[in-house]
Amino acid sequence: AFMKNLILFLSLIMLLNAENLDEMCQSEGDIRANLTSCYKAAVKIYNSSSYDKDFKKLQKIFLLACENDIKEGCYSAALIYINGYNDVGSELNQTIIVNRYARFLNYALLDNGKKEDKTTAKGYFQRSCELGFKKGCDMRNLLDKLGY
Repeated sequence: AFMKNLILFLSLIMLLNAENLDEMCQSEGDIRANLTSCYKAAVKIYNSSSYDKDFKKLQKIFLLACENDIKEGCYSAALIYINGYNDVGSELNQTIIVNRYARFLNYALLDNGKKEDKTTAKGYFQRSCELGFKKGCDMRNLLDKLGY
């Protein structure tokens, strides 16, 4: 019974901590020092279904990851721009549609959001492609076809 309670207790702690970035991912210096783990933690939060994400902080981590040649980091940075999350005031940010695919189609293909954000996103997809991340190449090509 002790083990069972311990496991329950530990999983509860994990749940409580799921949405917060570690202490070690707060300042830019800390993020740089713990880049891989901060990046992984940020991706987990980005992909979670919670509604109170701090996109500015996630963006900062993704950009630092990209700057340091983490190919997936450039891809993640591009997603922040293509989804308009860098524009904190945007209506889209107020109501995050849970179905990401529908939302992506709505946002990228139906011409919502700012053109320059899509151009920025394309640049980050391009970078992730150059670093050898195939999905980055696919997304860059899609934006190309859409005329960005």
